[in-house]
Amino acid sequence: MPIDDKTLSFSALIHLKYLNSAYHTAITEAGTESLKRDFMDLYRDEQNNLYKLFNVMQARGWYQSPQPAEPTQINQARQRFESDAQKAFAGVGAHPGIAGTRPDIGVQPPPGGQAGARGQQFGGPRPQI
Repeated sequence: MPIDDKTLSFSALIHLKYLNSAYHTAITEAGTESLKRDFMDLYRDEQNNLYKLFNVMQARGWYQSPQPAEPTQINQARQRFESDAQKAFAGVGAHPGIAGTRPDIGVQPPPGGQAGARGQQFGGPRPQI
């Protein structure tokens, strides 16, 4: 069975998105400026190809972009997010001096103080460097 243009276009779109993601990672992890520039050039070229394909698909009615949200929908979403964030972070930092601990999950400071890096006690003697 032959593949139609719409199916082929969606497949190409998915692969171009994946390729752009891989180039993004390569740019971030490039060991030299020269290599980074090369990956950025490739990324830019593929991004342009992706945009052209997206426009063709949209013009043919194969890819429908979401409609812009109304201001009331944006405000409702923001209020839900803020409410959820307050619930999610309730109790964070409940132990003085230990940022990010939550008593509801059983994180407690060690006996005799609060452990620092490599188990050292905060406020104690520091190693000489």
